[in-house]
Amino acid sequence: MKTLVCANQKGGVGKTTILVHMAFFLAEQGKMTAVIDVDHQMNASFTLSKYSVGVSASKAFTEPDSSKEKISKAIESRKGKSESENHNIYLIEADAALLSLDDVKADHLAKNLATILKTLEECGIEIVLIDTPPALVSRFAAALMVV
Repeated sequence: MKTLVCANQKGGVGKTTILVHMAFFLAEQGKMTAVIDVDHQMNASFTLSKYSVGVSASKAFTEPDSSKEKISKAIESRKGKSESENHNIYLIEADAALLSLDDVKADHLAKNLATILKTLEECGIEIVLIDTPPALVSRFAAALMVV
């Protein structure tokens, strides 16, 4: 499984736009693509909301074990559906609670994120795209640490 992180400390440079277009392109190529939005601005989550697996990024960071089961069930329930219904995109969406994680050590968040990435790989996800906030906070660093 490949993991790509779209990261830049400056906002407004097109990180989310590129990431969303990549998600659609890869899905159209038949690749099972997961998007993890760790940007509290939630723009990727807004655009891709219909592909949500029902797990927020803050829960994935703080409760990886309980999130694993929900993610697995959501992906399995969508397998076998037509491409137009599924589009091969699986979103772990951003939420406002991500802001409360900025005081958590990046290595702790990276360890939990690695657990989620392993779950995604076990579910057959081929590519994971991670959208980061435009600031060097723990979530940003954790995303880079797991690649």
